[in-house]
Amino acid sequence: MYTFKGATVKSGSKPYHHGDLKTELIQATLKAIENRGQVEFNLREIAKDCGVSVAAVYRHFASKNQLLIELAGLGFSELAQTYQAIMSKTETANPERLQALGKAYVLFAIENEGLFRVMFCRELCKLPEFEQIAEIAEQSLTRLQEALTEKKADNSCTTGLTAPVLAAWARVHGLAFLWLDQNTGLNKTQFLQQVDAILACPEKTA
Repeated sequence: MYTFKGATVKSGSKPYHHGDLKTELIQATLKAIENRGQVEFNLREIAKDCGVSVAAVYRHFASKNQLLIELAGLGFSELAQTYQAIMSKTETANPERLQALGKAYVLFAIENEGLFRVMFCRELCKLPEFEQIAEIAEQSLTRLQEALTEKKADNSCTTGLTAPVLAAWARVHGLAFLWLDQNTGLNKTQFLQQVDAILACPEKTA
């Protein structure tokens, strides 16, 4: 479940009318992505699923690329907000903070498969429109980086995609896609138990 401009939207739920067609188009797109397990759709089929003309779709999204950017921006924004909420409640460099951030990342992927697949699809950053959401996309990684960064004695800190940041990201990103691609044979409860166990183990980074 996620929120879109003040309206609560649940992926796969049945809309009652076209009072908010933009939200309904997003719903239909996410459902198509989740059903196929990949970011593959066209605006004509989305229009058909919503019972409207293609022209009606273009009144909200100028192109398929613009729809992808809208979805990715929504996903990155919510992930960044989730990280910020966790960081505001936990102490810097606290292992529990890192576990909570990692668990939140995996849960976000599980509960928002369509958004997650769009956020990390190979084509996204190549789109001319990507600059519209580049800042919010970077914020999601920055939140993780801030959690991993410890200040030195002189109050300075190392910034950028350091080895600890990359290792932490790789760990949770891999877990997320193991679930999304149904590679584990575990049910959700079993999988999340294993995620907790994995995140509780300290990482070793050269």
